[in-house]
Amino acid sequence: AARISANGRHAQEPIVHSAMHMLDGSCDMVRTARALAQAPKDPPTWQQLAGHSKTVSDSIKSLVSAIRDRAPGQAECEAAIEHLNVLIRSLDQTQLAAINQSLQPRSDHSEQSFYDLICTSGGQIQERINGVRVASKSEAENLGHRVREIMNYFDPMVDGCLGASSLSYNSKRQMELLDQ
Repeated sequence: AARISANGRHAQEPIVHSAMHMLDGSCDMVRTARALAQAPKDPPTWQQLAGHSKTVSDSIKSLVSAIRDRAPGQAECEAAIEHLNVLIRSLDQTQLAAINQSLQPRSDHSEQSFYDLICTSGGQIQERINGVRVASKSEAENLGHRVREIMNYFDPMVDGCLGASSLSYNSKRQMELLDQ
């Protein structure tokens, strides 16, 4: 017999617990239904049936939630969404600085270097989009890896946009870069 690691057992716990609770509630419902067959007008037994029914319903909801939360790639997708929101806020702050004409020019690269970074990163993202799409539809076991892989290119692309816009003296061009 194969042994399950402590991490594996811990990951399975919410699913197993919900399933056990659902099965126990279902058994209690059947027992109560059998009692109702013998005494169909007994109000406390009807109340028990309603209680067991609610337990089963809540357990099914909990089971579905546990399965969904532990689906392959969920943690990576959540982390990616959070990180993308951080990048969006960074772009928004830079855009506000550009509007207020207080955007400080960066000196760590040339404007062309920043444009090259945007193009390279954008190309890498474009090459990996199909892999994320395929994994999300039919290769769930690869979704986390694909999301982590594509996320490696968003930081440099955004950094390139921030850097290029900081070196552009044309405010219209700054806004176009940050909007895109």
